[in-house]
Amino acid sequence: MKPIKTLKDEYINSNMLEFFEQDEVIEEVESFFLTPLNQQETGLPMCIHLRCIENKGEPPFLRFQNDRSKKYNSNWVKIYIDGSFNNYENKKIVFTVAEMQALKDWIITNKEIIIKHYYQEYDSFQVCRTLKNYKE
Repeated sequence: MKPIKTLKDEYINSNMLEFFEQDEVIEEVESFFLTPLNQQETGLPMCIHLRCIENKGEPPFLRFQNDRSKKYNSNWVKIYIDGSFNNYENKKIVFTVAEMQALKDWIITNKEIIIKHYYQEYDSFQVCRTLKNYKE
């Protein structure tokens, strides 16, 4: 893999450039976008995206990829810090009850970090240094 020189390079390397409109400036989108975490980074069976504040007044949340793919795609479901869902597309959740409980337990374990990221007190680097893996 080539060394990352710009934010755009990072999104190209992670195959996430497709999520941006061609006329969008990545640095502007990044200011409210996400911190992507894969299964190896969290110990969970699904990929996670930690979000920064998106809508004023909306409680902290993250998104999980609703399939078992290791490649990021657009099949996401929103889960709030309290464990409730915003499954506005009524997707069938592919994970078992035990796997969803593991996600909720991981959120509880990392609640403070997730909230600090959501309100932009922690950047992606600080989050990745501080998050606890589910298996720890």
